[in-house]
Amino acid sequence: MPVDDVLPSHEGTAVDGGVTLDNEGDLVVTRDLRRLFDYFLTGIGRASLPDIRTRLARHLVALGLPTSAQGEVLAVYDRYMAYRQRVADMGRTPQADAQTLADTLARREALRQEILGIEIADAFFADDNVMARYLVQKRTLMHTPDLTEHQREQRLAFLEETLPASIQADRERTRLPARAHGEIARMRAQGASDAEIRARREALLGPQAAQRLEQVDAQRAQWQQRVADYTAERARILGNDGLAPADRERALEALRQTHFNDAERRRIQSLEHIQAMTAPP
Repeated sequence: MPVDDVLPSHEGTAVDGGVTLDNEGDLVVTRDLRRLFDYFLTGIGRASLPDIRTRLARHLVALGLPTSAQGEVLAVYDRYMAYRQRVADMGRTPQADAQTLADTLARREALRQEILGIEIADAFFADDNVMARYLVQKRTLMHTPDLTEHQREQRLAFLEETLPASIQADRERTRLPARAHGEIARMRAQGASDAEIRARREALLGPQAAQRLEQVDAQRAQWQQRVADYTAERARILGNDGLAPADRERALEALRQTHFNDAERRRIQSLEHIQAMTAPP
């Protein structure tokens, strides 16, 4: 795809997903194919649906796929779009009980098989179906009466253990940053050194993520120090009874100009407004 033809939603990103062919050059439908479709569909709102399909077609040419395989991919894409449209026509399912969610899941599975066929539906949505059933069972457990908290926790833990290993690994990866954040917070509260925190972050998240978080920490500390310096000077100005109200406001504005850029000044003034609104009378 030409560089000047990249959508804003795709700028700076690598194309996600891919196309798999068998030894005869025929399409093998996989979850990666759906990921490829979904990548291009992030352009919705920036480009029309026909334009998105054209961009996908150009990408298939750039991959060097045989013409027959390109046609197979686009045929699956068209069926996938037909399915998405039918789902959109169904509307959103409001917060509902487990049985209503189960009924919705059954309708969606039937719709997928009707429009996509069993093979494509399984390749595209097998993991989604597993997770949807898991969530239905979890909701059932959460609203099952006569269970102690311990019994409920045990059954929820067992339910999660029944998930495929790949899904469990994905869920663990999504939980890891929050878990790491909580552990680092506890280490700080216990007086851990910067070196200890860095080592633990690297162990949990890897060296690159640990370095990024260390930079965030440094930026946050710098910001907090700047705010503290500003707050101290602001308090001195507000406490100067010799200043007329207009002079005081000019001094405060000059102080903000000295310490912060335009975006930071808006942030500081918003914080001051919130503090003024929540201050005791």
